[in-house]
Amino acid sequence: MMALPSKRRGGFTLVELVVVCATTAVLASLTVPAVQDARQAARSTLCKNQLKRFGLALHNYHDVNLSMPAAWYSRYADADSRSWTGWGVDLLPLLKNASLCNRIWDAQETGSQCPAWPTDEALLKMPLPMFRCPSDRIGPQNSFRGGFGTSSYSGNGGAKPFGRLYAGTLQEFWPGGLPVPFGATTVTDRKTAGIFSMNGCTRFRDITDGTSNTLLLTERSALSGGGLWMGVRSNQMENDAITEFSWLSPLNKSFTGASSFHSGGVNMLMCDGSVRFVSESISSGTDAEHPSILQALAARSDGMRIGEF
Repeated sequence: MMALPSKRRGGFTLVELVVVCATTAVLASLTVPAVQDARQAARSTLCKNQLKRFGLALHNYHDVNLSMPAAWYSRYADADSRSWTGWGVDLLPLLKNASLCNRIWDAQETGSQCPAWPTDEALLKMPLPMFRCPSDRIGPQNSFRGGFGTSSYSGNGGAKPFGRLYAGTLQEFWPGGLPVPFGATTVTDRKTAGIFSMNGCTRFRDITDGTSNTLLLTERSALSGGGLWMGVRSNQMENDAITEFSWLSPLNKSFTGASSFHSGGVNMLMCDGSVRFVSESISSGTDAEHPSILQALAARSDGMRIGEF
């Protein structure tokens, strides 16, 4: 009598299981970076679109007012004088948020003669998604700057350092104890000036280097303390609203300069409304006497030719 063959149970051998696990691990290691890159690219694209929206709003503001808004407004130059609203508040009606702008204006102290600090500070702590880059790691309220509403975007304050710590001595770090300058007073200052300043009113015709060669807004991430959409806390704190691009502030490498969490550089809005991704390795000067491409982009009338960057 012939014996029937015994049934063998199907399944993976130990070797097969190891091969499958190894293959899965390799595929995952290849897929995860691709997914992360895709997400980062999407965030960078959203950031660029938000900058373009700011560019359109600023151009519309210029059409109506014949100048750009000021970085912030103040009746006094004293460094410790009261805080004031700035260019972010001016743009709210053009960014479809006129109601918040009206509430801020209605909350100003009686008798205010220019845009003033609202009596209801809660209005200035409101989170505004349009002012935040999705890659930035600062929360809705900027803990670096008093807990007020965060802005990941900052105005171009020019190619000179802001330091005003001691009279007659230019310091690397702020805040300063001296009165804030009211604007460019010397030929050198006018050449290195940016677009935004206290009580400033820059016009397109003042940008003699050309609108396509001059920065308007930049990113300002947690790497350099971010910014505030409402303006500045006092005249000591220019960097709440604007950023400088001197030799002391290379991209992504200083607390006083522009920065982002996009890989390798920073998105920037030019004065013609275009948005460019500027590499963090862009050439920067070594001192006041030797500016380079970054300083040329920030200065509106220095006459430097920057070419393609």
